Amino acid sequence: MVFKKRRLYSKRNFLLIFIIFSILALTLNISSLGLTPAKKEINFNPNLETTFNYKSLADENQEVYVYAEGDLAKYVSFSKNTLNGSEPFNVTIKFPESIETPGRHRIFIVAEEKIDEELAATIGTRIIVKGVIYIDIPYPGKYLEILSFSSGDANVGEPVKFELSLANRGTEDLTVEPVINIFSDDKKIESLSFKERIIKSQETLDLKKMLDTADYKAGKYTASLVVDYGDVLKNDIEFKIGNFSVEIVNYTEKISIGGIRKFDIGIKSNWNNKIDFVHAEISIFNDSGNFFDFKTFPVSLGPWESKNLEGYIEVNNFSKGTYDMGIILYYYGNEVKSSTVRLVKVKFFEEKDYTLLILIISGIIIFIIVVFLIFYVRKRFFIKHGKKTKR
Repeated sequence: MVFKKRRLYSKRNFLLIFIIFSILALTLNISSLGLTPAKKEINFNPNLETTFNYKSLADENQEVYVYAEGDLAKYVSFSKNTLNGSEPFNVTIKFPESIETPGRHRIFIVAEEKIDEELAATIGTRIIVKGVIYIDIPYPGKYLEILSFSSGDANVGEPVKFELSLANRGTEDLTVEPVINIFSDDKKIESLSFKERIIKSQETLDLKKMLDTADYKAGKYTASLVVDYGDVLKNDIEFKIGNFSVEIVNYTEKISIGGIRKFDIGIKSNWNNKIDFVHAEISIFNDSGNFFDFKTFPVSLGPWESKNLEGYIEVNNFSKGTYDMGIILYYYGNEVKSSTVRLVKVKFFEEKDYTLLILIISGIIIFIIVVFLIFYVRKRFFIKHGKKTKR
């Protein structure tokens, strides 16, 4: 009978929970809201007036309020401030004769869901989304900015592409002639020069240059961009030129004797393409010669990627001491097979068995606890019956 009552209560609880979740599902605010475009950019010009087309992305019958935020929001007006569902609207910006603070400013176009304040506690918080308009106000005189400077990695003999972007943020036109200096170990080995260019006020210049690496060795290099426009701007980046090789960066140096042990080999690709089926074959030698052979599981390496190779070795028949080990890495790429060889030493040792010592210490601790408990119980017994313990 008790069991039946419990089942009945369980069914009632389940029904109650189901009803609660159903009510919540009906009352929760599941509406969505979006705004397009998300970003715009314009340059400041005195008395400039420009208009952008926007659109709210909302559910049908969803009421949306739009407005502007930011230090230049006072120059913004809207064709309409209240929208219903997905609806287009216009944003107009009208600048004054001048704005004192130069640099990059932001105006946020805000779309906010309108909800009844009295129902806000039950239907959730309102949804707010923002788009941004970037406004660049020029600095007085000459002002150049390096927006970006980048390069890719390559393999020996392949070209390296450099890309740079310059922006004239000043009121004066600028004449520039960028140079990219190539360094290896702090020694300049080559310079790439661009033609002389004029960048007008508030304009951006994008340039590209290719570096021929036919006479370069594999390794890391530094590219230093220098732009002289009256003042000098510099920006340094690193790039790599690879060769088809995989290097061994670390390995398991100590192995305890007994059972099956894992052996790890850390490897690193020096190639700017994928390398397939990288695996190692390992030979262990003692005074008599080749003593034991095993292999690792294969892996693939992405460009410049580092990974661990894993192998397993049964070490029951090993004696304590240091053994010579030969590691041969095999790998494939672009239908070419290659290998890396390394001779190392690995120490095999016996782990000390502390089981007996742990048992002895545990026994002593238990004995002390038991003696303490016996003393404590006897003392409480004598106190309870009005007797004094003998000393």
